[in-house]
Amino acid sequence: MKLIRYMPFVSIVFCLLAVVAAADSNKKGKVTFPDHVMVSGTQLEPGEYLVRWNEGGPDSQITFLHDGKQVTSAIANVVQQKNPNNSFTTNLDDHGSRVLKQIAFSDVILVFTPGETSAPE
Repeated sequence: MKLIRYMPFVSIVFCLLAVVAAADSNKKGKVTFPDHVMVSGTQLEPGEYLVRWNEGGPDSQITFLHDGKQVTSAIANVVQQKNPNNSFTTNLDDHGSRVLKQIAFSDVILVFTPGETSAPE
């Protein structure tokens, strides 16, 4: 009988745990840019950024946050791959700006699609 009395509380706890697990389904990593970098038409200032993405695959939504605020988002192919260290790669565009090509984290590579842009939500 006592067990039946606590069932609503147990159900609430399980529901809250499911919500927390779903909220953390976004993957994330940190990257530090020592110089200005162009991402999806937005010039990012030098500094540390939190990068978030959903599950892997092509056309994944990638968001960049700086000081807790979203500064831009882009489309990328998320490739599951082990990497020895975190790094990023840029290319120079026709105007001499550094354009982000990819970011490698310990277990994934984000390969950005040239010319693809996505507005912040």
